[in-house]
Formats: sequence, structure tokens, C-alpha cells
Amino acid sequence: MFTSRQAHVDPCLSNQLHQLLGRLCRAFLFLIPLRTMMQLLHVLVVEANLQRHFKHVVAESQLFGVSDMGRAKGLDDIDVKIMQLLASNARMSIREISRELGLAVSTVHMRLQKLIGMGAIKRFTIILDYDALGYSITALMLLQVDGERITDAEELLASEPNVIAVYDITGDYDVAVVARFRDVKELDEFVKRVNKVPYIKRTVTSLVLRVRKEDSASPLLSQNRTREKT
Repeated sequence: MFTSRQAHVDPCLSNQLHQLLGRLCRAFLFLIPLRTMMQLLHVLVVEANLQRHFKHVVAESQLFGVSDMGRAKGLDDIDVKIMQLLASNARMSIREISRELGLAVSTVHMRLQKLIGMGAIKRFTIILDYDALGYSITALMLLQVDGERITDAEELLASEPNVIAVYDITGDYDVAVVARFRDVKELDEFVKRVNKVPYIKRTVTSLVLRVRKEDSASPLLSQNRTREKT
């Protein structure tokens, strides 16, 4: 029967066990192939280099006024440049970004982790050409909804496959929707389906004739940094 009392080990036996373990370790080293030994050494060297780069990144973050890499209070020029590059090409690799900006790969990696952690970058995605996919009609819809059912209306609209954006807005209308359609028939069916919902009181639909600008990233980044500097 086991008890909680610690067992007593004879000092002589303990020394013998340590000697035996030492001999086993030395014997095991002779059994390791040279290739494996080189791989182990390589891992140690890489780890040492990463630690050195990490110290460099921390020093750089202090230089730019970022006290906490995981909870940065603001963005500096390097952060903005990284996001601008990714906004123009989300497939750009960390190595390509490092070459473009003249930074270490580890620095770019740490910066990206910081931006993701603070929520500045939500996800890496693509920009679809809806016209090329056959959805050539863009419609903007404003909706008046019963006050207690606004959330229900927004969730219902968000579940529609043609809808690409749903906004909760102020003013005379409660909800704004952006949707894409292949033809007028598909648009007409959508409008009639929405107007059948009992708690949606009124809708106004407008068609987009021409797109002058449709950019959600780069210009805002540059404008934000300019305001911070002034």
C-alpha cells in the first residue's frame, strides 16, 4: 500500500544510478548517426538566431514607441507600409514584404502578429470581380423596420446570398443593404421577397450606374498616419 511519505534513497545507490545514467547517455550519443547530430546542431543554431532577432525586434518596437507587441496602442510607419502592401496583394509573402521594406523576415513576422492580435488585420482575403462572375447589377437598398425587429431584419438580410453588406444606420431609415444580381429578374425577386416581411415597413432601392471608387484599405491608412503626424 502506497503512502504519502517520501521514500528514503540510499546515497550510495543514488550515486551508482547517476553513474549508470551518465554511461547510458554517453553510449546513446555514439549510436546517433552523424546526420542526426548535424540536424540537432542546426536546430540549436536556428533557435539562437531567433532569440537574437527577437531581441532586435523588441528594441525596434521601443524605438517606434510600441511598448507591448501584442497590445500596441497605435500604428507606426512600418505597420502602415506592411498593411498597404497586403491591401494591394494579400498573397504577398513575409519574405517579399521584408525585401520590399528592407526589414528582417522575423521583424515583419512579429509586426504581422501584432497587427492581427490588435485587430487591425481581421483576415487575409481576395477581391472578387463581380462583373466577371456575371453579377453586373449592383443595388443599394434602404429599409424602414419596426424598432423592435431591426436586429431580426439585419440577420435575415445578411443570410441572403446576393447581399454583400448590411449596415445599421441613423436617419429616416434603419438599415442599408448592398447587393449584387445577375439580371433584373433576380433583383425583382429579391425586392419582392424583402417587402413581404411583415416587420419591414418600407424599402427604397437604387441601382448603381457607374463605380467611381471602390477601395476599402490603402487611402485610409495613409490619411490616418498624416493626421497623427500633424
